[in-house]
Amino acid sequence: MLTGMRLENFKSWGDTGRIRLAPLTVFFGRNSSGKSSLLQALLLMKQTGESLDQRQVLNLGGNDALVDLGTYNDMVFGHETTRDVGLTFDWIVQEPRASVMPPYSQTCPTSSNNCFLGFPTSALYDHAPAARTNGAGAARQVSALVGKTR
Repeated sequence: MLTGMRLENFKSWGDTGRIRLAPLTVFFGRNSSGKSSLLQALLLMKQTGESLDQRQVLNLGGNDALVDLGTYNDMVFGHETTRDVGLTFDWIVQEPRASVMPPYSQTCPTSSNNCFLGFPTSALYDHAPAARTNGAGAARQVSALVGKTR
C-alpha cells in the first residue's frame, strides 16, 4: 500500500514535500493548483514499470498510454530543462491474506455460471480466519531522480 510520495520539479510542483497517503486520500484545491499532477505522477510510474522498452528511464506516454506528459520540457517545473525531476514513493508491503477453502466433493459443469475453476462460487468466500502479519509489514521506498540528457 502506498503511504507517501514527494514530487520535485514535476509539472506545477517545485517541491511538494512529503505527502502522506492513506487508504482513502482526497486531494482538493482550486483549479490549476496541481491536484491532477499528483495522480499523473502515479500513472507515470505505473506505465514506466509496465513498459517493454527497458532503455526508457520514464515512459512519458504516447497513443495508448495511461497519461501523456509530452516531452521532458513539458513535464519539468517551469519548463526549465536544466532542472532534475525527483519522484519519491513510500509503501508498505504486507503479507497477503491466506484463505483456506473447505474441501468440496461436488464439481461444477463447465457451462455453469455459478462456478469458478470447478468449485461452486460459494466456496470462494472466506470460511476460515485469515492469516495476517503483525500489521507492521515491510516498509519500502523508491526514489527516482531524472534529468534531461545534456
